[in-house]
Amino acid sequence: MNKTSEKNLNAYAAKYGSSSGVFLITQFFVQGFPTKDPRFDPDLRAIRDGGSFTINKNANGKSVSVSINGNTYMFNQYFNWDKREAAYNKAVKAFR
Repeated sequence: MNKTSEKNLNAYAAKYGSSSGVFLITQFFVQGFPTKDPRFDPDLRAIRDGGSFTINKNANGKSVSVSINGNTYMFNQYFNWDKREAAYNKAVKAFR
């Protein structure tokens, strides 16, 4: 089963770059998509192609959703973007 258009996550990241947006997309491939909304896939493609996105936080400062092209998608309880983003930022810093 192919999860990405490039057959695996490493090939996908190699082709589309190592931005935080591409990292976000790969985390959806790993954790699962938060919605079956038909707008979600085109919105992820927009991020992949350099479009912007916003991570939305709740009153406690926890990341709870992502907004792309005016559409908002809630993270499920297991997604834990804050922990994933911290690990990503640490890795980026280590490899610079």
